[in-house]
Amino acid sequence: MDGSPFKFLLFFGIVFLPGTGPTAQNSPPTYVNELQGRSVLLHINIPSGITVDIIKLDFQSWTGEISQLAEINGTVKYTSDRLGQRLTMVNKTTLKISHLQMEDSGLYKAHVRFKEVALYPTNLFYLTVSAPVPKPQITLLNVFKTSEGVNVTLRCLVPGEEKIDISWGRGDPASPLEESSDRHCLSGNDTVLQLFRQSCYTNSTIITCQASNAVDQKNASYDLNRIPECEGADWKILGIILGSIFGIVALGLLICWKRKALTSRFQTVFCHKNSTSNTTELQEVETSPSASQNGYSKCAPSEPDKPVTPPLSPRENS
Repeated sequence: MDGSPFKFLLFFGIVFLPGTGPTAQNSPPTYVNELQGRSVLLHINIPSGITVDIIKLDFQSWTGEISQLAEINGTVKYTSDRLGQRLTMVNKTTLKISHLQMEDSGLYKAHVRFKEVALYPTNLFYLTVSAPVPKPQITLLNVFKTSEGVNVTLRCLVPGEEKIDISWGRGDPASPLEESSDRHCLSGNDTVLQLFRQSCYTNSTIITCQASNAVDQKNASYDLNRIPECEGADWKILGIILGSIFGIVALGLLICWKRKALTSRFQTVFCHKNSTSNTTELQEVETSPSASQNGYSKCAPSEPDKPVTPPLSPRENS
C-alpha cells in the first residue's frame, strides 16, 4: 500500500476537526494582575461582522487542575460552582470576575465558536491575584559614630508569607539611594540597609522602605534624627543659624555705636576750639605789587565793632 488513505485521513482531520489546523486562530495570550477583592475584565477577541454561536470558558489552576466554568450563549450557564455568580457577562465580548480570591489565579481559556465561519479560536488569559501588601516596619539594628561620620543599620520587615519586593529610597516621596552621596549596601534579600553618612547635618534625613508586589505598594519611613547620635540635629542647625544672625546684628550695632561716639567727640573738640579762638574778619586791603604778582591779598585782623551812629536828619543838621 502507498499510504494514500492514511494521507487523506490526516488531511481531513487537520482541515475539518474543530480547534485544530488552519481553522483554529488563537489570539495572543493576555496577562492580567489584579488585587484580591477587586474585579477583573476579560476581553474576548471577536472579529467584527461575525456572530458568536457559543463561548465555553475553562479554567486551569497553577497546580494543573482543569474545570469547565460556564457556557455562554446570550446568557451565562454555569457548569461549575468555582466562580458561581461572580462570573458575569458585561457585553457580548467581555467577561467579568468579581470579588477576586487568591484561588482564582490561573489560566482561563475562552473557546469561541462562530455561526458564519468554521473558526474555533481560543482566547488565553493568565490571571494572577495578589494580596494587599501589609505596611512595612523599619527597625534600627545598629548605629555608631566614627571619625569620618555615622554608620547606621536599618531593617525593613513585612508581615505575612507572600513574596514581597523590598527597595530603599531617600526622602518622601522616595528617590533612589544611588542619587545621594551616602554610601550604602544591602543584605538579607534587600531587607537590611547599611548606610554611611558623613554627618547628621544633611538636607534629607528621611529613609524610606518600599514594599511592593505586582499590583500594590506600601511605604514606611524612618527619620535618622531619631537616633541618639543625631538627635536634635535640627535644633543644633537652627541654633547655629540664629547665633550667626545674632552675631551679625551685634557687630552692626557695635559699628554704629562706635561711629556715633567718634562723631560726637569730634564735634565737641571742634566747637571748643572755635569758642576759644579770636573772631576775625577778612578785610580788603590794598595789595602791594609783590602781593599782586603772587596772586593773593593780605588779610588784616578786623577791628572791634564800633557803635553805629545813625545819620542826622536835615532838620537836626540845621
